Amino acid sequence: MPKLSTTLVSLTERAQILRQLEGLPPETLIGPPEIAVLTGHQVATIRHSRGRLHHQLPPRVAGMTLMRWRLGDTLAWLRGLETEPTAR
Repeated sequence: MPKLSTTLVSLTERAQILRQLEGLPPETLIGPPEIAVLTGHQVATIRHSRGRLHHQLPPRVAGMTLMRWRLGDTLAWLRGLETEPTAR
């Protein structure tokens, strides 16, 4: 994975990360830069959230010191957001 800024992910970096994620197995562990691209949050916000964004981020892999998410779980979580009705 490319070295990413801790604050912003450029459009070029976003496109590169999305290309790298295509075709990976669902058990692949991904970090804050990939979650930032998939959710639209800034990398620094994710890294410093420590649970404050739990309703805005997919569930992390439990028992790990590093912040990691399973790609398959993250994609399923995102698909679930698409099917939830929006509050008016």
